[in-house]
Amino acid sequence: MENIVKIKKGIDEETISRMDKETAILLFETGIPEFAEFHYFFDEHLFLQNDLIIFGTCNGYNVTVDLNTNESIYILYPQKKLFINSSLKQFTQYINLFKTFKQNIVQNSKLRKDFANEWKNSMIRIDKDAFYDKGYYWGAYLEEYENRILL
Repeated sequence: MENIVKIKKGIDEETISRMDKETAILLFETGIPEFAEFHYFFDEHLFLQNDLIIFGTCNGYNVTVDLNTNESIYILYPQKKLFINSSLKQFTQYINLFKTFKQNIVQNSKLRKDFANEWKNSMIRIDKDAFYDKGYYWGAYLEEYENRILL
């Protein structure tokens, strides 16, 4: 059974009112699927840092929703923000896509390449900016799969 993290609160109503409605529903009602395979851990309480809502960590770094950039998802490193997805919805879709992909993985070289192409096309359909962004966060995972480093 999949673990889902639902946020209990942690920030004021004014900040919540600044969120995109879909983001608020995902955080407070639907919940976010856990993603320990990639070292993502989500908190039950939100924290506000400037206009960034911190809702979890990845490898010990804060994972945030940016209220100023149409809900973009970032990992905050000490010297930079790394773009992950364009919205929380697209982030959760990427997580679910990866989980489905992992369940259906094949080892045959030919099928592996076809499967990687299918995964890539799905990621591009969900959030093209996240796949092609200069940070190349998700594209790097696909390359690791193709090169048999991942999975």
